Amino acid sequence: MYTVVLALHSLVRWAVLASALFAAAVSWRGWLGGGPVTRRARLGGVALVASADTQVLLGLLLYFFLSPFTPARLADPVRALSEPGFRYWGISHPLTGLLVAAAAHAGSVLSRRAPDDASRHRRAAIAYGLALLLAAAAVPWPFGHYGRPLWPF
Repeated sequence: MYTVVLALHSLVRWAVLASALFAAAVSWRGWLGGGPVTRRARLGGVALVASADTQVLLGLLLYFFLSPFTPARLADPVRALSEPGFRYWGISHPLTGLLVAAAAHAGSVLSRRAPDDASRHRRAAIAYGLALLLAAAAVPWPFGHYGRPLWPF
């Protein structure tokens, strides 16, 4: 079960990155070019929120229920925090993933509550752009110290 959920988690990252890129690009274009908020712009934000929430759910399943590494590390947190690998996989990676989801949700809510289209575009562009940067930072790229393959197969 662990390997299946880990593979799904690895695949869903591409949906998060693609939807964040799309949502950020559409909202930046709307902000800089003016014009009304379109259905396309709203759907980009919805796709980002849905994919980020799915990614967080899979990550939490891995972290709290399926990982063979977490129970031992949580049993001795002081020792675990001295391990750079645990600090990355146990703190930095999950925290950044949660921040991606938070930025996506914030962008969705703040843009809906904005008084006009220009404000909607601006708020969405900033939040979705932040979500995109955080998502790119959260990915364990193969060239990084704790890298994983780009595809789980």
